[in-house]
Amino acid sequence: ENGSVYEVPDNAFGFVFLCQLPPFGYGKNISTGKIEKVDCIEFSEIPEENYWQRPLLPKDYKARRDKEKSVQAIDPYYIDPYLQDIRKREWKRRLCGVWIKIYNPIKKDVEWIYILGLNYFYITYWKFQGKSMDFRMEDTKVFYVAAYCNEDPDCLGINEITKRKIGKTAKVGCWGYERVSRLNYHHAALQSKSDDDAKDAFKKAIIHPWQKLPDFFRPRYDTMKSEDPDELRFFPTARRGSKVEEDDNILEEALESFFDYFPASEGAADGPEIHTYIADEAGKTKRPVSILERQNIVRYCTEIDGIICGFHWYTTTVEPEKGEEENKDFQELTKGSNPLIRNENNRTTTGLYTYFLPAQKGMYRNLEY
Repeated sequence: ENGSVYEVPDNAFGFVFLCQLPPFGYGKNISTGKIEKVDCIEFSEIPEENYWQRPLLPKDYKARRDKEKSVQAIDPYYIDPYLQDIRKREWKRRLCGVWIKIYNPIKKDVEWIYILGLNYFYITYWKFQGKSMDFRMEDTKVFYVAAYCNEDPDCLGINEITKRKIGKTAKVGCWGYERVSRLNYHHAALQSKSDDDAKDAFKKAIIHPWQKLPDFFRPRYDTMKSEDPDELRFFPTARRGSKVEEDDNILEEALESFFDYFPASEGAADGPEIHTYIADEAGKTKRPVSILERQNIVRYCTEIDGIICGFHWYTTTVEPEKGEEENKDFQELTKGSNPLIRNENNRTTTGLYTYFLPAQKGMYRNLEY
């Protein structure tokens, strides 16, 4: 109510995602579903200087946090109010999003843009291969599309097709982590075009960015898995003797959620219930693996008795690798992910909705914005 509709074309079949945005100054809390007042960030009084500037934690944050932890070792209920205000602010921005004032060089004017909490989390805290992420309007649009698909009860997920070097793996890694690190009893999983690629994507798109997050965005985890694990487990650490007493002083309850990855084979993920699923480089799976057959298997790890209990995100570039044939199965999967063609249950053949981003729209200097 009193909001607006932002239209994002799928650039493939002629379907338009009608993304409902909240009124100016408000955002939707993804945890409660309620509309709340949110921060409106203006970077400068000079129009041309309104470009994304990453909010940084205060320089004394770490020192004060170390002091807070030392006091909490004696009094677990102690909280530094200065730090708590920062944590509350950043968590609200992650849940509800923010409005930012951005200069549009084409229109020669500033615009207020609503970015989702996931978008804020991505461009503020997520570091991929050591680099912080930029604000790009095309990223904001794909996050809109993902939110649209997530709220559609007949949609299993998004089938994103785009160009190289646009940050697609970083985005899906951030999206997967944001979900599994916030929800209880949640299973997130990743597959890629090969076994080695899955391990590599898991490390660089999830584990390494997680290592660089501030502690208030790193829920309690199993430290026995080390700081560079092959599986991210938000469980209490299994301890013995005096270590058990130390754990008794931890007030934060474990989410009991986890994030892992599977080999590329078709039936590797068959069996466990999966609430968040990433198919990285889905269009580049190599024979004998069929992405069409793999998708037909893994979808039923999330679609239980006809009810969709989670969300899938497929992402890939469009061109085959050198020496590789065109992936006909992925073309069929994309064809079956046309939101304009649905079955009697109002779903596409795959359950997915395709979103294609042409190369010119993904360029660093986008002439359309």
